[in-house]
Parts: sequence; C-alpha cells; structure tokens
Amino acid sequence: MDFEELGLSYNESRVFTRLTELGKSSASKIAAESGVPYGKIYTVLASLEHKGFVKVIPGKSKSYVINNPDRLKKIIDEKKEKIDSIEKEIDRLKTIYDTQEREPVTIHHGKKGWNTIISSVEKATKSDYCIKYHFSLDPKIIQGAMRIRKEKIKSKCMGQITEENKSNIKGWIKLKDKMKQIPNDGIALEIVDENRMWITLIKSNMTLIIRDKPFVKLFSFLYNYYYDSQELINIQDLKNIN
Repeated sequence: MDFEELGLSYNESRVFTRLTELGKSSASKIAAESGVPYGKIYTVLASLEHKGFVKVIPGKSKSYVINNPDRLKKIIDEKKEKIDSIEKEIDRLKTIYDTQEREPVTIHHGKKGWNTIISSVEKATKSDYCIKYHFSLDPKIIQGAMRIRKEKIKSKCMGQITEENKSNIKGWIKLKDKMKQIPNDGIALEIVDENRMWITLIKSNMTLIIRDKPFVKLFSFLYNYYYDSQELINIQDLKNIN
C-alpha cells in the first residue's frame, strides 16, 4: 500500500508498510525488511513517530509498532478538511476569474501581456482581421495564420511596408494573399469573428483586450471600409522600398 498520499516520504511509506506486516519489530529488523539503510532508519522512525504513524515500545532495546489505526483515520479526515478548504478557495478564484473575463476591456503589459493574449483570446472561427506592425515570424503567430488559411476563415491583413520589415512581409504574403497597406507608427491589432479584439500599443508596451461587441462591431466596419479602399501589397511594392 502507498502511504505517500498521507504525506509520508518514500522511505517513510516503505517503513510503515513493512511495519504493518511485521508487527512489533526492532529498528534493525525494520531496516532489513524495508530496504531502508540502517544509517537512516532511526531518522525515518522518529519522523513517523512525530507524525503519529508509529509508536515506540520502551525496553532494553527499543521496539516499534504501528499506532492505533484511528490515528490514521484522523489524519485522513484532516487531509479531507484541507482539500475541502482548497476547493472553496478554487471556487472563490473561479468567481474572480469569471468576473474578470466579463470585463469589456482588460489591460496587459509587456511580454507577459502578449502571452496572455495568445493563451486567452478565443481563436477565430469565422473571420480574422489584423493590422501588423513588425510582421513577426514568431512560430506561434505563424501557426495561427496557417490554421486560418487551412480552415478557410475569412482573413484580411494590413500593415506598413518599411525597410526593416519588408523581408518578413514576403513570408506573410504567402500566408495572407489579401494584404494591404496602412500608415502605421506603432499599432498592432486583431479583430476576431467581429466580436472581440486586441490592440497592442507598441511604444507603450501595452495591450488591450476588448470584448465589448458594439465597439468591436463598429471597429470592424471602419476596418473594412478602409481596407476596401486600399491596394493590395505585391512583391513590386517591396522592391520599391529603399
């Protein structure tokens, strides 16, 4: 039987298990039968005694025996109480989490904020509109773009061509065949299914996740209105950038 679930170490569990089979025994016999080195057996037995699992029988030579099983039942009940307390705390944290999720706008800072977006914003199933700034070739971002293309999700993308990002744009053209230009001094955003979006303020190193559907719907309309008036980015456009 494995008693580690009750808070015993590996050696303590081995010793206690063997002691339940041996009955009253000396430390040397317990060491030999349990496989715990004799040099460690007294430390292990002392720990088991302190935890209430083992009782010492005084005599010319000490002997050891398991404690009253009712003591084990008490230990189990104490564990259950702790687990119940943890479950209540988890329920409280879930309430906080759900409340935060219902907030129409949440703000996140730095790289940690970006990782929050990747893990928390629901993936697109109908449409995905974006404005790129760096045109990053981060594997997670590329993987998401490949999924959108593979699943034939409606996709639109805009960004500004610069000398610094034109090589990355070449890679993006293969993933998004409807990329158009937009003046951009430091914004990245993505509109997902026209009901949620995130905006990164590059220079402020800050990201906003917006789940207010009326706002996102209006922003989607403005995005599409501007997108429809622009020309597609092509390879020649990239060659013309010095």
